[in-house]
Amino acid sequence: MTSLTLSLVILAWTGAPAQDAMATATRLLDAGATTFDAKDAAAMAATYTDDAEITLYQQSDSSLQTQNYRGSERIRKLYADLFKNAAQTRSRNVVEYARFVGPDMLLIGGTFEPDLGGEMILQFVQVRIRQEGGVWRIRNLQLFPIPNS
Repeated sequence: MTSLTLSLVILAWTGAPAQDAMATATRLLDAGATTFDAKDAAAMAATYTDDAEITLYQQSDSSLQTQNYRGSERIRKLYADLFKNAAQTRSRNVVEYARFVGPDMLLIGGTFEPDLGGEMILQFVQVRIRQEGGVWRIRNLQLFPIPNS
């Protein structure tokens, strides 16, 4: 019975208008690009839940490698290291897919395009959780660098 109830809740929320999910995702990711361009590691870390995880996938000729960053402090340090000696950027996120998975969960897929000479685009999938006060924070972010050719 619990499984049936959970299935019905998920079906009800996945039936929420896709344009609402796209609008919410676009608003969140536009703000995220602006925060990234400000190079404020603490502000970037504040967009994640305390127990968030970032996974970076990289494909070499012979293997798939992953790097994991767990927890808000590790994520803050990741951004601080990334922003050290970094040039000015004007980045953008492109939302390709957004869907409410439940009343407080949003699944987003798209690309992050930092203005770094057009060399790299990051394909991403992220799960956002709506927390107290209606604030949407990233719970899980998976990044896939793709050469821009």
